Amino acid sequence: MNVLTVLGARPQFIKAAPVSVALASAGHEEHIVHTGQHYDADMSDVFFDELPIPIPRANLGIGSGSHGKQTARMLEGIDYTFKVPAHDPTIKFPLEAKRHLLLFFKEALHNIIKHARATHVEIRVAGSDGSFDVIVHDNGIGMNPTAAETNPSHLEKLRSRARRIPGEFDITTAPGDGTQLRLHVSLN
Repeated sequence: MNVLTVLGARPQFIKAAPVSVALASAGHEEHIVHTGQHYDADMSDVFFDELPIPIPRANLGIGSGSHGKQTARMLEGIDYTFKVPAHDPTIKFPLEAKRHLLLFFKEALHNIIKHARATHVEIRVAGSDGSFDVIVHDNGIGMNPTAAETNPSHLEKLRSRARRIPGEFDITTAPGDGTQLRLHVSLN
């Protein structure tokens, strides 16, 4: 079996070492893609020299920058669709709620990059009768619905943002069938 591992920062390099050893001992071939977030030899190359992880086959060259800029550079390789209705100036949405909505999007996209292995993401916003829904759907690997309900940390952050907006959050997912996140917000 061929395995693709995407790494970008020091903690990931260290955590990858035992996984690489296990894959190699089971006869699997591992291919490393380095995001290039750490590009200094002392913060990157040293781990490949001293730990039992394969030399990267590719380096995305993300470089330094804010978390948002680095995430955007990683997203450049993912196709996306963004559907939003025309702006309605009569809708008033508090600044703090806007902040949490933005952070909800950021966390959703981060999770897709880190966990989903998606090649396409669709983001839809639809509203009616004093409420709106934000739907983020990817075509990635999905996950076991039972595992999604046990609150892994990456989903708990989304649930926390939804509560702060305030909104209702739900997830639809299945292994091999992608994931759909839905945030329902009432403006009343």
